Amino acid sequence: MTSSISKEAAQSLKSVEEMAKKIEADYKKCEPHYRKVEADLQEAIDDKSEDELELFRPQMETALKDLDRCIHSIKGALALLGNLRKDQALMATKTDVINTLVKGLVNKQQVLVTHAATGRAMVLDKAQKALDEAKTSSETAESNLSELKNSLEGIKKAVDYIEGQAKTLDALTLKAQAAGDAKEMSDARVKFLDLGYTQQGIGATMLTVKVKKFLTTVKDSKQRAEAQWTLDDLPGLVERCGALTKRGQVLALLKITPKPATPAPKPAKLNSSQIMSIAKYFPIDVKDAKVMAKFSKVINDYPHVKWPEQLIKTLGWKKADVEAGMKKANQAPFVKPLYLIDI
Repeated sequence: MTSSISKEAAQSLKSVEEMAKKIEADYKKCEPHYRKVEADLQEAIDDKSEDELELFRPQMETALKDLDRCIHSIKGALALLGNLRKDQALMATKTDVINTLVKGLVNKQQVLVTHAATGRAMVLDKAQKALDEAKTSSETAESNLSELKNSLEGIKKAVDYIEGQAKTLDALTLKAQAAGDAKEMSDARVKFLDLGYTQQGIGATMLTVKVKKFLTTVKDSKQRAEAQWTLDDLPGLVERCGALTKRGQVLALLKITPKPATPAPKPAKLNSSQIMSIAKYFPIDVKDAKVMAKFSKVINDYPHVKWPEQLIKTLGWKKADVEAGMKKANQAPFVKPLYLIDI
């Protein structure tokens, strides 16, 4: 005959079942949460990201506390079930129930214990090692970032100085050009072209490549922000150097506009009495007004050196007659200065 289950045993079994339900609810919360935190922390470890390690490591410690509480509850429930298994009357009728409870609790315990061991190893070993490496990597990155920032400041100062000098030399070049001073213009222009803006532009372009490469390797958010600020300043510097290059090309093509030649002085005009006094040396009828008008025009419209040629051409005189007349006319005091100018 089967013994009946005591009220105490029935109440204990009911309490364990209630505990198992609560454990099940806790398990469904802490186990998936742990797996998510483990994946996040593992990714941080793989990336050696100091920021991520500092974010997910405390989350893992919290998740481990949740696991420990659930494991502790499972141990308590298993201990109670162990006592219930000693009750023969209970086991005679509730064996399947107790076995199911034990099996379910043990399975959960094994999963959670494995998680706890893995999580603690990550926190105490892997995460710490990755954090140490991340800090070392961060120090190296900080050194590299400092070098990049110093290079940027050097280029900035150089371009600021060059622009100031360029403004002065540009003005001097234009002033010398306007004054027709070729030497002064050349000196100022050469100094402008030797300011070194081309080298600074090349330096800014090369630094842009270095900063972009740095951004692909650094993980620290603060370092990334500073590197991005550095990168943002570089296009403006390249543009400023390009503007100086273009201005230098313009100045290099400047020339001094030649001054217009001073027109030759018009030949001195002789008065009618002077023309009359030298006309007698040439084969001319001084009473012929038309011929005298042509003679006077040649004398007063052409320089002295052109007289022989024009007299022959205009009046049709023989060369010998003109040359003989010129010898005598050149002795006249008002003609001699003209003759001397030609010499």
